Formats: sequence, structure tokens, C-alpha cells
Amino acid sequence: MFGNCCTSYDIPLQIVVYADGRVHRFKGVGLPIFQWGFADSGTRIAYGQEPVHFGCSIHYELRDIASERLIDEVDVPEPCGQIPNPQPVKTPGWVASLTSKK
Repeated sequence: MFGNCCTSYDIPLQIVVYADGRVHRFKGVGLPIFQWGFADSGTRIAYGQEPVHFGCSIHYELRDIASERLIDEVDVPEPCGQIPNPQPVKTPGWVASLTSKK
């Protein structure tokens, strides 16, 4: 959790994973990480990032834990004031698995 200039509360900007004797830090694109979970039997981590208020999409990333390498990413539109009916995008199975855990 990190202090934020524009909210009265701290926001989650990183996921820290301890695996195989090493600390791995995942930051993504710098937005708050509100959803996350392990994938592929715990060898990968998936997470979703979006602004604290009024986001029009969620940025999802899938990363290999050991190498921290980006495996896949996708931006999924969400209804918002500017775009009340966004065009749907095809979401990978790892995103569907992550979002079903809400």
C-alpha cells in the first residue's frame, strides 16, 4: 500500500511475491492493482489495474513469476460516463479465471 496524492487512503501499487528464495515485485503500468491471483499452478501471476475512480478500462497482465517476464496483457473496456456501452473485446481465459474470483 502506498500513499497517494489524490485520495485520503493508501492504494495498492505493487504485488510482492516470495518464491524460490527470491522476492519478486510486480508493478505493471503504475495503476492500483485491485485484482490479482496465481495462474498455471502458481508459476504465473495475473493482475488487473485501473484508476481509483472513473476508469473506462481495466489493464490486465499475466507474468511469469520466476523471470518476471510479461506473458500477455489486455485492456478490457468497462462502462463509464464517456463510453456507456463500450465495444467488448475477446478476453483470454486467464482474465476470465481472475475475474470470476471477485
